Amino acid sequence: MDWDQVKSEHARHREQGKFLCISAIPGYEAAWRKIGPEALLMAIAEDPDWVREMYEYDTQMILGMASPGGFVFHSDHSIPTQVTFDRYAKVVDLVRAHGV
Repeated sequence: MDWDQVKSEHARHREQGKFLCISAIPGYEAAWRKIGPEALLMAIAEDPDWVREMYEYDTQMILGMASPGGFVFHSDHSIPTQVTFDRYAKVVDLVRAHGV
């Protein structure tokens, strides 16, 4: 993929009043597709900081591709009760840091 061409096309569309909608699933869904579900579950148990780093990298990459623009983040809503809003607050902070 020619990313310079994609960036140029996005700029042209924005000038025409069009917008870009990116649908991406950062976090668990993206990570298991890279390393496999079993490896990801083991990493969550044994090296959660590395997993968090993968999640944050994916989120930053998505924001970088779409910025500036609008964002729709979606995730698996069957999350366990020990997952707090802090994780979602981090995504909100990242989006705000990109001017949205």
